[in-house]
Amino acid sequence: MSTLAMIGILLGAAVILGFISVLQLQHKFKKAVVGHIFCTFITSSGSRYDELCKVSGNVVEAPSKAMSGAPKIKSYFIREDRRFDCLYPPSFPKFFQISAPSALYYEGDREPIDPRKGHESPIGTPELWYNIQNEKFSSLMLRFGDEFQKLADILVKMPNLRVLYVLMGAAILVAVVSLVILMQVSELLATLASLWGM
Repeated sequence: MSTLAMIGILLGAAVILGFISVLQLQHKFKKAVVGHIFCTFITSSGSRYDELCKVSGNVVEAPSKAMSGAPKIKSYFIREDRRFDCLYPPSFPKFFQISAPSALYYEGDREPIDPRKGHESPIGTPELWYNIQNEKFSSLMLRFGDEFQKLADILVKMPNLRVLYVLMGAAILVAVVSLVILMQVSELLATLASLWGM
């Protein structure tokens, strides 16, 4: 065999071994992702860290490397409308990466962020969860809910907006007509006064 043929065989074997290595790594990553979600946590200082977190039902177990100063939360919620796919693992070249479910969180906030919409007010902040356990806060919130319901009932009983707009238009029309009549009457009185010599 010639040297050129040997080099060709070696290069072919290297390409095949490289392809098999890529497939093995992708298989390893796919196994690692099963039952997990790739989470990105943004800290209060603005830094971020990523971790592959275990999924238990509708919650994600808290990451093991939570930054100090963050509230001690044991789990984060998963919402299907705020989940998206990403390439995992992020530090590898694209041909090694696989598609994996992902979520974005503020550290200490149980609600995920929708990256398509930005961060909304969270449904449950750590402070709210603490206050819910406080009886005075809970009774205050129940009273607020009752007052809010009463206000909603009053607003439902209000007339339709079209009716309101028609009534406002009619009132404006009456005001304009009254102004025109008043101006005509004042001109008539001025004319009468000049005729009578007043």
